Amino acid sequence: LDIYNNDSEDILMNVPLPSQTGFTNYTANYGKVNNRGVESEITVRIFTDKFKWDSSFNISHNENKVVDILDPFNLNFYGIYARLEEGYPINNFYLYQWDGLVTQEDLDNGYSLPGSLVGGLKYKDLNGDNVITTDDITHDGSPYPKFIYGWSNNIIYGSFDLSVMIQAQSGGNVLFMAARQNDNGGTSNSFKHWTKNYRSEEQPGDGRYPVFGSKTLIHSDRDLYSSDFIRLKNINLGYNFPASLAKRLRMSNARIFLNVDNVNTWIMDKNYPGVNMESALGNGAVDYITYPLARTYSLGINVNF
Repeated sequence: LDIYNNDSEDILMNVPLPSQTGFTNYTANYGKVNNRGVESEITVRIFTDKFKWDSSFNISHNENKVVDILDPFNLNFYGIYARLEEGYPINNFYLYQWDGLVTQEDLDNGYSLPGSLVGGLKYKDLNGDNVITTDDITHDGSPYPKFIYGWSNNIIYGSFDLSVMIQAQSGGNVLFMAARQNDNGGTSNSFKHWTKNYRSEEQPGDGRYPVFGSKTLIHSDRDLYSSDFIRLKNINLGYNFPASLAKRLRMSNARIFLNVDNVNTWIMDKNYPGVNMESALGNGAVDYITYPLARTYSLGINVNF
């Protein structure tokens, strides 16, 4: 069991610059961050004459928080999507709040967002001025999972051995930024769920996908998903040749094995349109449609003379 509470000062960050300077950001030692958490591992060993099983389970929990910063600032990529601010995790999601689809009644009552039309995406007016602006953006979700899990097993029975590794995480979020281009209801190469979009009052769709031509696709919690997943990371099955056979073949020992990596991933959020959540988590939990992890098979033999 490990418990830690660490402060990091003068951390390197990409600080935004006005575009008029010819640059978008610069790297600077900027602020202080606190990380505290706990890591725990338990191992169980079971033995019989022919059977041996080693099982190890670990879990970790980390809380990340900006303690001190000169000035809070937003991260902007075709619209604000995250913010660096005291009291919140680094690059915490900072988003508009999705509120269904715009109706004619909304427009008649003064709902205002440039490009709004009936059937377009609607956002919550958090400050009550009936106009959707950056003042209506708020902190929402965390790019960091609350818990990370690992479970490894090594089993030996007679001449056979088997190892299995499972990893998982829970309590975080991922932003499907690819919605800006690949999930915006274009006229070609759209996901099949766009068959459920708004078309008219008589065909309102499922209430999630707006009318084609909507110009209000801005970063919001509509594209924020749970980053929980369970992955069967690795399976390795082997057979050790009997000592008598290895000796006749002039070998001290020999083992044949089959290895499979990235066997399967179960994404807990069934609405998540991406394919590789883990790669997105290495990119600030922002998914631009990263490639899926390749499942690989290996068949081999280990020989010692």
